Amino acid sequence: METSAIHLALAGHHYPLYMKSGLSRKDYCEQAGIGFGFFLHWSKKYLAAQAELGSFNQISPEQPAGDSIEINYADGTQIVLPGHFPAEYIRGLL
Repeated sequence: METSAIHLALAGHHYPLYMKSGLSRKDYCEQAGIGFGFFLHWSKKYLAAQAELGSFNQISPEQPAGDSIEINYADGTQIVLPGHFPAEYIRGLL
């Protein structure tokens, strides 16, 4: 899996948690154990990606029983993850 896709997924996981936390970005990063620069950079990319999506249908992925998870995007991009990859990170990729 591409490193940038993983980072974007992590931002997709952390950004909503930051928004709900009521903390400053710096305080949230310290509490979550993530780098402040990382959070700023990837949150910006996450928000830009969300803006490009416009309206969407939210789905709740279930953890499959197989050995791998495949995500296929409309542009032909395919991401293959190990079957034990946490569902909260997968949500960030969808």
